[in-house]
Amino acid sequence: MKIEISNNEMAQRLKSLFKEEYQDDIVEVLLGALEDNEHALSTLFKRSLGIIPKLEYKINNEILVRAYDLDSWKFDREKTEESEYASKGYVICKITSTNKYAFKQYGVTFTALDDQGKRVVLKTSVNESCVQGFYESL
Repeated sequence: MKIEISNNEMAQRLKSLFKEEYQDDIVEVLLGALEDNEHALSTLFKRSLGIIPKLEYKINNEILVRAYDLDSWKFDREKTEESEYASKGYVICKITSTNKYAFKQYGVTFTALDDQGKRVVLKTSVNESCVQGFYESL
């Protein structure tokens, strides 16, 4: 489901959250700074309505992520998918940090193979939609 809200509606909602003497300035700064970031605007508006995102996974959980969804040029995707560091085409990652308001909510580390077949440990962030489940579940 997609709900579209005009800038004016967003501004009115946000103004109600601040003291009257600061409303216009704060709303102008927020909307101006986040103008090109749809995720941030959406998250801010939802939070102003009392909607708090919930994360399914926690720090130290081992999860599965498609190699294609892992941002890093420092590893060979094909070699990694065929290695002991992957399961059924998914790379095994360990969650090291979470941010329920970020677009990529999970900071992860994972072990992979570089283009010469050497083991490397890498860090990146992934969006919850890229997580295929707990490692133990497959």
